[in-house]
Amino acid sequence: IATRAGGNQPFAGAANITGGITIDLRSLHGVTLGSTKQSVSIGAGESWGSVYEKLAPSGLAVAGGRSSQGGIGGLVLNFEIVLASGRIVNANPVENRDLWIAMKGGSNNFGIVTRFDMTTIRIGNMWGGDVYYPAEVFPQQIKLLCDYTNDRQADPSAHLIVSVGYAAAMGGALAKNSVYYAKPVVFPTVLRPFTTMQGQLEALRTLRTDTLKGFADEQTKGSPKGQRLIYRTTTIKANADLIQTITKRFTASIEPLKPIPGLGAHSSQVIFILAYKSLTASSPVYSISFQPLPLPLLTASSSHGPNSFGLSPNDGPLMLILLTASWTSKTDDATIMRAQSEFVRQ
Repeated sequence: IATRAGGNQPFAGAANITGGITIDLRSLHGVTLGSTKQSVSIGAGESWGSVYEKLAPSGLAVAGGRSSQGGIGGLVLNFEIVLASGRIVNANPVENRDLWIAMKGGSNNFGIVTRFDMTTIRIGNMWGGDVYYPAEVFPQQIKLLCDYTNDRQADPSAHLIVSVGYAAAMGGALAKNSVYYAKPVVFPTVLRPFTTMQGQLEALRTLRTDTLKGFADEQTKGSPKGQRLIYRTTTIKANADLIQTITKRFTASIEPLKPIPGLGAHSSQVIFILAYKSLTASSPVYSISFQPLPLPLLTASSSHGPNSFGLSPNDGPLMLILLTASWTSKTDDATIMRAQSEFVRQ
């Protein structure tokens, strides 16, 4: 038996099963604010885009995914779960607390979630967007990124994702920073090092004031449907020398993949490729992204209860690594997965 909700896991076999039964939750809709507007109940079949859109008129949001089309999860106050026995139970800090903790990282191993009750956050317009620049500048950005991550007084309103990838349409590597500030402050000081570097591709810069839904839609535009996709993640200490080494080895792992046709752009890197009319969404791109987890973020997370991974502020500051590729032909699956596996093994 497999369970499919909003489809947050995109790779083959993640939410279905050959020769078995797939339980599809996409018809479980509903985004209902509590009477005090401090919480919201969300059906398991909703996507982040619909949640953000329905909360925006009230000046509210939730801590959710960065893409509009992703499935639900986040700062969950309560899970409504159907257990293997058929019982419907609630899991929260008071009722079935052990199950509540296990669900925060436990995927669908303990039951099928039919409703998420989440804490709302008051938010208006934000500032942010994407900045593209030559890969040669990326090592400097890594140093700045680690300085930001290791700042124990990091601005809680700021966040960013720094990426580099092979863009066949450009004949080489390209770097991108996705920056966000949870207030409508244009070019906030904390994010200036990541938005003012030399050599930017000005025509592709999307920095602006927008809503959370608008920024999530931007990420969704770069996730082409119908392509094959794999991503892998791990988390490390925020060490600049280590990340420089990882980036160099990633660059070396690109070489055997260059001949593959249709190794497509994933995430908002497609926006870059589509910006040139002569290029297509199937142009080769293979990327690695670094997402900081500074101490204030880890501390805020721990205040909402433990998680099944056992992460705590004492482990930080940390850096989340995301390795991504999408492509068109099943015949190239083994080559791409082998390249990723060899890179991770190193």
